[in-house]
Amino acid sequence: MRDIRTHDDLDWLITDSIEESTILEFKCMLPRKPQESKNNSKFILSKAISALANTKGGQIIIGMKEEKDIAKEIEWIDERQYKQTLDSWINDELDPAITDYELNTIKNRENDSSVYVIKINKSRKGPHQANNGVYYKRVETSSISMSDYEVKDAMFRSGLIEALIQELIDNYIHAKELKDNENEFKHLYNEGNPPSFPIVIRHFDTEIWKVIISSGFFSVVSDLCPRILKLYSSIKELNTLIDIISRKILRAATKENPKGEHIFNNFYYSINNDIISPLEEIIKTFGYKIPKV
Repeated sequence: MRDIRTHDDLDWLITDSIEESTILEFKCMLPRKPQESKNNSKFILSKAISALANTKGGQIIIGMKEEKDIAKEIEWIDERQYKQTLDSWINDELDPAITDYELNTIKNRENDSSVYVIKINKSRKGPHQANNGVYYKRVETSSISMSDYEVKDAMFRSGLIEALIQELIDNYIHAKELKDNENEFKHLYNEGNPPSFPIVIRHFDTEIWKVIISSGFFSVVSDLCPRILKLYSSIKELNTLIDIISRKILRAATKENPKGEHIFNNFYYSINNDIISPLEEIIKTFGYKIPKV
């Protein structure tokens, strides 16, 4: 779906008779004054946003009239601080709050009025309730309530993704701590005789990833799956090296070097090139800050 960001994009919606869908919704101006009915502006917006966030994500165009779900006419909004009002509703009217969204303004070419575009990504922290306590999903051109099973399934997947993120963060901290101790380990395990005591290194965690694999819930990381698969393949190899190190084996033979590579060269090459950077990228993609170690 085309990102709606300019006046020309709004014109395109109308000239091409673009229809609402699972990822696109049109709204006329939502008045700021409270309404007596249940269908007040805050509810209308929270319902629309929660439905998109709980489904595939998408865009809400506020200031577009529709007819039979098809974009019909721009309804420019001429109110001061209207963007701040929308921002407040987005942050205050959903539970849990939506954090992964954009609120963009498209200015009228002729005056100070505007149209507002809310872009919501599919949430990894859902499901989200509208301000009436109901969970919604997007089906074709409508936002409808989710069933009890769908809510519980979404909560399980959300919990699974949160656990995976924590596992990734724990592995990142472990990798950074090992990197900081690189010289000490190499000194202990030099080219001469290995130390009389075993070197004990904690394995990297893989339990949550194993749960995702065994449950078949790859959809919780669908867009990141190739990168996470590659990362955990590297972690598996690194855990094998940790087992070798625990047995005080100094070298590992390769085709290129039959006499064997120094085990810690391989170990730290993998940490520096295959583990730390991919972990940083994936953690950031999930919207989390890289922990300071």
